[in-house]
Amino acid sequence: NLKMLRDHGYDNLHLASAENFELSDRFNTIVAGELIEHLSNPGMFLDTAKKHLVPGGRIVVSTPYAFSLLYLFYAFFKYPKTCQNDEHAVWFCLQTMKSLTERAGLKIDHVEMLEDYDPYDPSGTYRTFVKLISIFRPIIPARLRKNVMLFVLTPNA
Repeated sequence: NLKMLRDHGYDNLHLASAENFELSDRFNTIVAGELIEHLSNPGMFLDTAKKHLVPGGRIVVSTPYAFSLLYLFYAFFKYPKTCQNDEHAVWFCLQTMKSLTERAGLKIDHVEMLEDYDPYDPSGTYRTFVKLISIFRPIIPARLRKNVMLFVLTPNA
C-alpha cells in the first residue's frame, strides 16, 4: 500500500508499529479509525499517540461497538467464533474505552455512536441484516442499531 500511495504522489509516509512509534512531528489531531481493536496493547498506542500531540491536540478513535445488534447476532449464530474479523484482538464498549483512556492520562471529550453499515458488502447474510435493520429501525433502540463508537480524546490537564 505504501508503494501505491507513493506512486500517487504521497511522500510523507511512515511504516511503524502503532503501539510504539517515534516521529519528529507533533500533531493537532491524530486519527485512528478502526485500528485500536487490532492492537495487542491498545494502551501503549494511546500513550504513544499522546506523546505526539501538540498542546491542545486530540486523538480521534473509532472502533466497533461490541454490543450492537450486528455483533450480538453474529456472536449468537457463529458461536464460538464470536467476532467476524479474525484480526481483532480486543472488543470495546463505552466503559472499557473510558477505563483505557483514563489509564493513558486522557479524557473523553466527545463520544458518539454511529450506524456504519455497508449495503454493498459481498455477504448476502450481512446485506439481509442491513436491510432488516433499515426496515425495523423505528422500533430498534439506537444503542443496539449503532455499531461503531467514535471518541475524541484529549490529555488530562
